[in-house]
Amino acid sequence: MIEVLVVDEQKLFSSSIQVLIDGQEDIQVVGVADNGKDALDQIKAFEPDVVLMDIHLQKSSSIKVAQFMDDEYPHIKKIFLVERADQQMIIQAIAVGADGFLMKKLQPEQLYNSIREAYLGRVILSGNVARILVDYTREIIIDKKRILGRRLHQEGIELTSRQLDVTYYLLEGFTNKQIAKQLFLSEGTVKNYVSSVYNRIGIHYREKLIHYLRNLVEYHQRST
Repeated sequence: MIEVLVVDEQKLFSSSIQVLIDGQEDIQVVGVADNGKDALDQIKAFEPDVVLMDIHLQKSSSIKVAQFMDDEYPHIKKIFLVERADQQMIIQAIAVGADGFLMKKLQPEQLYNSIREAYLGRVILSGNVARILVDYTREIIIDKKRILGRRLHQEGIELTSRQLDVTYYLLEGFTNKQIAKQLFLSEGTVKNYVSSVYNRIGIHYREKLIHYLRNLVEYHQRST
């Protein structure tokens, strides 16, 4: 039996979730809390398998509760319930070990299956949250690539847009095969780009090039 704790300030919502879950043969609600303190008390008392928790509890209580679980009860799965897509809160939740995110406007079967999947150790993402994470990851890549291009320019090294793409993935330690997959190119084409990057930068050994690129980026980070 999968034991679940529901944490939400809206008692009507919590009650509805409890009614839905208790209709399942393999899932049961062992507790309902409407604030962070109560949630902590019930986690200690029941040690549920899964905690369903509103990400928007007052005073960021949800993040504090999740941090406590991550430190003291890492085996408990944490699924955050999201009413509105908030990038900052989602990133904070990931940092404290979130196992999944569900939009509150969900179908009962999605709820049941998500609890079961999280219990088995799988990450749960609703459509909107998945989009936020994709966009956030893309922003990180773009920023890092921009920094790399700027540092190379300061060194007097000019690369084409595609060469910079390849150079970024070299920096990240990708193989030619992995780069080809990321950029939708053949391995032969990637190999040619790698050779052209070697020639532009003047370093013809992969490990030395990666070391050089990482030093460039780390220098920028130390100086900003």
